[in-house]
Amino acid sequence: VAPAEAGDRRTGEPRRGRPHGDVPVLGRGTQANKMNWMTTGFMVAFHVLAVVALFMFTWKAFFCFLGLWVVSINMGIGMGYHRLLTHRGYRTPKWLEYFLSICGTLALEGGPIFWVATHRVHHQLTDREGDPHTPHDGGWWSHAGWIISGDALHHETALMARYAPDLA
Repeated sequence: VAPAEAGDRRTGEPRRGRPHGDVPVLGRGTQANKMNWMTTGFMVAFHVLAVVALFMFTWKAFFCFLGLWVVSINMGIGMGYHRLLTHRGYRTPKWLEYFLSICGTLALEGGPIFWVATHRVHHQLTDREGDPHTPHDGGWWSHAGWIISGDALHHETALMARYAPDLA
């Protein structure tokens, strides 16, 4: 049995190979030959401005950055997009779910439907063909290559809604 097909960790049952004809093919094989210039432009500009910010350092700006980082990454992505929306790991009042979703958008990683749908596809095809950001395609690909390459599916609401029907 191949390592990726070894089985379900919870039940010990062998994982059955699923045809993924209905799963969007987001892996490197279909996405790497295209460049998403809009996303790439924003990513480059964001990083250039981050380097420029180093030359305008103030402690006030640093603490502002630190606060926004905690809110966007820890609360927005970690608690909101990942644990609450993707895995439904806990329950919150609707207002708190919306607040955490807004915090997640501050991280500039896409809206909640896109993020959750892409992450659910990643879990469905973890480290197999079609996984949008598998490390088996290289460190650069799993870190940033998958974001700047291929089709931007943010506007594909019907496709994304299949993997996040609870959010659509």
